[in-house]
Amino acid sequence: GGKGLVDWTIVTMMIGVCISYQVAAAGFLASDSALSFGPYLNTVLTALVLLPISLAPDIGFLSKYSKLGLAAILTTFLVIFYHGFQNYGFSGFSDVPFNTLYPTSFRSFSHWYGVSSFCFGIAPMTFNVSHSMADPSLMDKACAKALTMVFVFYVVFGDGTLLLLTPDGASPITGDILQSLPATSLMASFVRLSMTFVCLVSFPLCMVPASEVIESKLFHSTPSNRTPFPLLVATRVALVGLCTVVAALVPSFVLVVSLIGCLSVGLVTFIFPPLFHYKLTSRLREAAAAAPASLDEGEKASLVESGLPPPAPQQSEGSGTDAADIVMLCLGVVSTVFTTGMTLASVAESVRGGK
Repeated sequence: GGKGLVDWTIVTMMIGVCISYQVAAAGFLASDSALSFGPYLNTVLTALVLLPISLAPDIGFLSKYSKLGLAAILTTFLVIFYHGFQNYGFSGFSDVPFNTLYPTSFRSFSHWYGVSSFCFGIAPMTFNVSHSMADPSLMDKACAKALTMVFVFYVVFGDGTLLLLTPDGASPITGDILQSLPATSLMASFVRLSMTFVCLVSFPLCMVPASEVIESKLFHSTPSNRTPFPLLVATRVALVGLCTVVAALVPSFVLVVSLIGCLSVGLVTFIFPPLFHYKLTSRLREAAAAAPASLDEGEKASLVESGLPPPAPQQSEGSGTDAADIVMLCLGVVSTVFTTGMTLASVAESVRGGK
């Protein structure tokens, strides 16, 4: 049913995020002449680190690394800003190349759409987080504040860094921002190692929950009835192996993130909500219509408390929300199918071209 569909969508997204972490870690190593061992060997080396930490029964051990990760990210942006200012000053802000700030083809639009959905769409993991909150009703406010902070952060650091590093109409940065740093600088090597560390320790945050969902489906494990360790190892070795193969075949962080955004986040953000809302309101109306036509105040109150609206004879069978749901559903299906197809075409070209 719907729950199973959402579960597998969450698993797909989590595995995709794991792949993006591994691609990013291998890419950071590849962009440094002192750290790179070749594109495929870099990916294999990351897998050798990722496998043992992915065998942890839970992700509690990662809490001690959260502050280190935040410090590494902040240090990275400071170094990038320092490098850009030292080399170019603020000349990039004097003549903003607006023609490079928006997609120029359907394929680049699909990549932008996927990345934007990934960054600002409804992440499936949001539902798991809301269940663990002391007051789940505050989830909407928490999401609004978080998205506002992320938006401001992206505008300041993302657009600011882009303009800082592309002075006088220089070619825009289309990939890993760390590639703009010197390949032989000691500070740049430190930054790349720091970001590699962040990606590696972030990998289990999605791998462990994804594996737990799969284990519950395959082996019927529960929090009180854990998966036998040999089966746990086999499942996670297979998942890490899958991530490694895909990361080696598609070593493009942008393409991986775009595909996750177009497909997984697109489903949860633009297709599931109107679809489930349409089905839910239809069932509520059917249940309300089946109730007695005349109810006293106490019976109406009981009906409302049970989650059903009191019958309203003057209300038409349809509802204005039905049309909105259908329109949103159609737009979601078209945008998700189109952008996913375009991104998959780019992925296929990347695999055939070996880059």
